[in-house]
Order: sequence, then C-alpha cells, then structure tokens
Amino acid sequence: MSIRRTTVVPTFAAFLLCGAAAARGTDLTVAPFVGLQYGGVIRVPGSGRTSIGPGLHYGGILDIGVDDRWGAEVLYGRQDGELARSRGGVAVERYLAGVREEEGERIRFRGAFLLGLTRMALDGVGSEVRFTVAASLGARTSLSRHFGVRADARAYYVVVTAGGTTACINGACLFALGGSGTWQGDVTAAVEFRF
Repeated sequence: MSIRRTTVVPTFAAFLLCGAAAARGTDLTVAPFVGLQYGGVIRVPGSGRTSIGPGLHYGGILDIGVDDRWGAEVLYGRQDGELARSRGGVAVERYLAGVREEEGERIRFRGAFLLGLTRMALDGVGSEVRFTVAASLGARTSLSRHFGVRADARAYYVVVTAGGTTACINGACLFALGGSGTWQGDVTAAVEFRF
C-alpha cells in the first residue's frame, strides 16, 4: 500500500485534535521525545534484504488519562536512517494509538500496548505503509504540577507480509495463517507538559 505524506500528516493531526477534544475534563499530557531507534530488516528492489542502521528517533506522545491508573496514548515518531548495504536512506514514520497503565507514587512506572501504521520511505524508490504492533515500558516523574520528565523503551513489530488459507471438507475446516515481519526498538527521553 502506498500513501502520500500530504495525506498522512493532516490525518494524524486531525486524530490528535479529536483526541484532545475528547479529553476535556481528563488529564492531558503532551510529551515531545528524542532518542535512538535501532533494528529492522527490509527488502530493497535491486539490493535484496538490508538492515536499517541505528539513528536519531524523535516525535511526540499525546496521553489522555482516564483515571489515576489507565489512559489512552497516541504516538508519532520519525527516524531518518541509512540502509546498511545501499547508498540510499530511509525515513521510518510511526502512527500508533493504544492503551497504557501506570502505577507508583513519586516515580510512576508505565506500560503501553499500541497498534497502528509504520510508513517506510526509501530515497528514490517510494514508500510503503505497514501494520504495526508495539509495546513499551517506561517511567515518569513530576517536577511540578504541569511539568515532568519520562523515559521509555519500545519494541515494534512491523508486518511485512501476511496470508491465510482455509480448506473445508464435509464441515471440517483447516485454517492456516502465515506471515513475516521485522522487529525494531527504541529508547527515548521526553519532557511532559500537563494540562
């Protein structure tokens, strides 16, 4: 599936605004982050399989608190990296949303499960969008009522190919799923602004 940046960015911005509107009367946190993203193997036309080199990862998180423990999280992240066995670069963008849980007093430990899309754009080749599942663990602490810091580590699984088959004879069915993907990870630090 191919998608243009001019479509993705406004759609994501509208999603953020809708989330903020739905969050009236709840805790709302915006956290710009920066860190290191690593891992990932992709197939490049003419070059075969190649890995994505580690690189700077930046973006933002919108956290909508439902209560003291549970909330929703929306994440946008971007990495501009280099491919290991080619001269081109790759831009990896993530658009994810999911649920998070956190516990603790002064230092609050958190975990999140996210679903969404990853867009990989290869220099001079084009871009593709793939389904992505992510899990994160992290911690945050407040420095004041409206300001805090946090650190997170995330693992991403990007589905590259997927398929399924079924065969039914006399009411007995066999169903098989198959697929492949690539793993990536990141470690980030962020400042939090609470409203």
